[in-house]
Amino acid sequence: MSGVEAVAAAWVLEQDDPTVLPLDGWYAEPVPEGEARALLERLGPAGPGLAWQARLAEVIARAALERPWEAAWMNLRALAPDGRAEALAELVRGQLLVARRLRAGLAHLETGFRLAVPHLDARGYLVLLRRHERLARLPLGERSRAPAPLAALLAEAGVAARLRGRPVAGGAAAPDPCDTVG
Repeated sequence: MSGVEAVAAAWVLEQDDPTVLPLDGWYAEPVPEGEARALLERLGPAGPGLAWQARLAEVIARAALERPWEAAWMNLRALAPDGRAEALAELVRGQLLVARRLRAGLAHLETGFRLAVPHLDARGYLVLLRRHERLARLPLGERSRAPAPLAALLAEAGVAARLRGRPVAGGAAAPDPCDTVG
């Protein structure tokens, strides 16, 4: 299930409860254009009565369609009902930026993680910690690229780490510089 599908499903089920969305979820999987467009049409014009999850889905769908989404994200962040929702908003922004390999996303992932810590169980904490450590190894820049799925980003981060001679979390140790064969 893509991030926008998960958010849309939560919006349909629990319109005013952002706690149904896990903080360790990944909400920046590439979304097919038709799906993102249909969701925006279903949401209609953003108004003051729009549920928080609907605003989150709007941000994700706008990003998928490469429409301006920063103002919608700022509204989402400002209207966050609690610290958990603030953390989720920061994490989603970071994910959307990192999925496009933009360096600015790491700062939002870090802020989101810091805000999320009080709301995470041990498993969720470790999932985010490990994911963010791996994503920090991605070659990121200032120019946006097509969004990539999480699996591709983590694989690319693993390759980048190996090429730099650093061990990958849960992977093999760094190559021995004395090894001229392998």
